[in-house]
Amino acid sequence: MPDAHGPGANPNVVRLYERFDLAIGAYIVVPLRSRDGPRGALTIVWETPREFLPGDTDFFAAIANEIGFAIEIARQFELERENQRLSHDVGLAEETLRRYQLLAAEARDVILFVRRADGRILEANRAAESVYGYPRDELLRLSIDDLRADETVALAAEQMTAAARRGILFETLHRRRDGSVFPVEVSSCGTTAMAGETVLLSIVRDITERRAAEVVLRDSERRTAAELGLSNALLRAAETLSSSMRIDDVLDRLAELLVETVSGARLVVLLWDAAKGEISVALSKGGESFPVGAVWSRRDIAAVPMMSRLLTDHGVKTLDFEGPDVPPAARRVTARVGMRLALAVPIVARGELLGYVGLDERDGRRRFSEREVGLVRAICDQAAAALDNARLYQQEHDVAQELRAALLKLPDEIPGLTFAHHYRAAVQPAHVGGDFYDLFELDHGLVGVMVGDISGKGIEAAVLTSLVKNTIRAHATERGKSPAEVVALTNTVLARETSAEIFATVFFAMLDRRDGRLVYCNAGHPASVVARRDGAVSILPATSPLIGTFADFPFRNAEAFLSCEDLLFLYTDGLTEARHERGLFGEQRLFDMVGRLCAREPREIVARVIDSAVSFAGGGLRDDLAVLALRRHELPGPSQQKLLLG
Repeated sequence: MPDAHGPGANPNVVRLYERFDLAIGAYIVVPLRSRDGPRGALTIVWETPREFLPGDTDFFAAIANEIGFAIEIARQFELERENQRLSHDVGLAEETLRRYQLLAAEARDVILFVRRADGRILEANRAAESVYGYPRDELLRLSIDDLRADETVALAAEQMTAAARRGILFETLHRRRDGSVFPVEVSSCGTTAMAGETVLLSIVRDITERRAAEVVLRDSERRTAAELGLSNALLRAAETLSSSMRIDDVLDRLAELLVETVSGARLVVLLWDAAKGEISVALSKGGESFPVGAVWSRRDIAAVPMMSRLLTDHGVKTLDFEGPDVPPAARRVTARVGMRLALAVPIVARGELLGYVGLDERDGRRRFSEREVGLVRAICDQAAAALDNARLYQQEHDVAQELRAALLKLPDEIPGLTFAHHYRAAVQPAHVGGDFYDLFELDHGLVGVMVGDISGKGIEAAVLTSLVKNTIRAHATERGKSPAEVVALTNTVLARETSAEIFATVFFAMLDRRDGRLVYCNAGHPASVVARRDGAVSILPATSPLIGTFADFPFRNAEAFLSCEDLLFLYTDGLTEARHERGLFGEQRLFDMVGRLCAREPREIVARVIDSAVSFAGGGLRDDLAVLALRRHELPGPSQQKLLLG
């Protein structure tokens, strides 16, 4: 159409362009056709008027035919794709249905479709029939409340609401057709409508076996916890009981542990002395019972058969003191303290009976549980080891005390001298070391003074100490022998009687109490010191080698003088070698201290020096020490024996 505004113009085209304020000068409309007929029209518009040639219509008609054909192809493609999608959705739905049917048929868990409105069961799988015991047609006439245990029905409405809103997982109890109740786990959620009704899909799992396994697990955990508690208790008992080497301390700690373990019980600890043939009350706790110190002889024990059996059969026993085999006299004794039924637990170490622990309840007939008996027995076993160690330690301590007292025994007094001495072990008090000192009178106003240190510890060192001391004493009494000669003879004996690893250091001197002349031989021993009345000190260093290594070493004398009130201070190296992170206590510190204290009594000087060294070492020593300090006083009369200087 050459003129858009002339006669015959299409008014719809003109209004459309005017609506959007578009210029229109000329336009042409060509129909769009497909194989099935018209599909619309192609409108071509020019802003300015134009003349159409006769061939223009054919040209635009050809274009319209091509466009119509393309539209036809596109419509066919979209239709094919929609058909494929529908076919896929149908296939997916069929696959989903098939899988559900297979799942429902083969699943071991119960699958239920429940109507939300009233809880009616709409569908159920074969597992539901098996688990609940209902045939399918009967099951589909029930509601979910019919499957619940009575005590859980009240929760059904709340749980179904939660399931419809967000899904829920919970445990509850269900009931079978035969009335039996069993635990289940339910996973429930809202699903699409079935036949116009909203339903819940619930998967129900029988958890009877899981609950049983949980019970077994909890029991196992309780047993494990109990065993762990027992192990910890026994470990603590072992640590507590072994922390002391005194019998009284071990017994006190044993009592504390037993009172804590068996609450409300009264206990008595009896110790058996096989050598004396008697049993005694060593400890009593938890109420009035037999007095501590009470003793029964073997004859007393033999009079009560069940008590007599305790000495031969070292097992845990329950003693009934109201039984027919208890003599009237014994019954009166036990009745007086309210003992009717008691548990007797032995204390046995290395097969030897040390005693018994008796547990009871005053005026009662308490029977202790198996766990209490086991725990008490275990604690008593720990106590047996601790008591055995304490007993052996006490025996060693007594022997060591006697041996040390014999080796370090000095006279109570020597005219013309005041003196003090002290021995301190670096380790346990039962220890016997090789440090020693001696002070003894000789003829004609002379005094033998000795301090030494034997290599080694224990009984061997004690034997060698006795050998050295007695050898020096014996040769010192021989007239005319100087200290160097005495030490040389002692060296020969020690070298001949001991191995090459044994040696000793020794300071031996002869002091004339009348004129203060001191002749000494220091054989490898730390320097001794003489403190003057004015505080000045003189050092007496080593003059000769140590003894015990070679028989033919030469030994020499040296000489010093002690004026009246002067102090001679002798010691072993455990004193100067007291160690701290700052170093050693040292000789210079010792000499300065002795000089400052020289006016004080020997006893005070010895005590303060040792306290200072121990404090410097932080309260503990690494080596034994022996100290001897003596002060010379005026003694009238000239010396009648001259000391030979070698």
